[in-house]
Amino acid sequence: RVFITQPSAEKPAVEAATEILSLFASRAFRRPVVRAELEAYVALFEREYTDVETFKNALRLPLTAILVSPSFLFKVEGNGDERGEYKLNDYQLATRLSYFLWMTMPDQELFELAKNGVLSKPEVLRSQVKRMVLDPKSSAFTENFIEQWLEIGAIGKTIGPDLKKYPEFDAEVQESAIAEPVLYFDHLVRKNESLMKLLHSNESFL
Repeated sequence: RVFITQPSAEKPAVEAATEILSLFASRAFRRPVVRAELEAYVALFEREYTDVETFKNALRLPLTAILVSPSFLFKVEGNGDERGEYKLNDYQLATRLSYFLWMTMPDQELFELAKNGVLSKPEVLRSQVKRMVLDPKSSAFTENFIEQWLEIGAIGKTIGPDLKKYPEFDAEVQESAIAEPVLYFDHLVRKNESLMKLLHSNESFL
């Protein structure tokens, strides 16, 4: 996934490294890498490169630099000059969507839609939200939401029933008590049910 090409008689090492660093940085930054950034990373490669045998080792420094960049570590929005409200571009929208619903970076489909500038179109956006909710990766959102809202992570740690009164509350029951609200909320989201059911429901998951 990283070393997508290598030096050859037809392709100089710098050209191969530029291809690798361009793709890697664009994925890491969740947007196209700008020329000045890419040139700086290629310069780091050139500083370490001596021959074909050292190609991968020479890429170690620029790849590390990308992974400690604020553009990778933080979800950067805008160019720093905006004040008040401003519209997200399609790459920023893809990042917002992906970290909200999947708790991870955008996939290739989101990147392609952002690249083509169509993700922000209402019909495309609705379609992508439906696709992402139905994807198994959206379970990260449901688990995170319920754990924060109901603080179920505390069950068995800082809160729990009196085991003298409720000896049947064992590890299996504890696990089920934590899983049940997650499964139920996941069901509501995937079936597009009313959120009022979180307050008034006669259903459960066992």
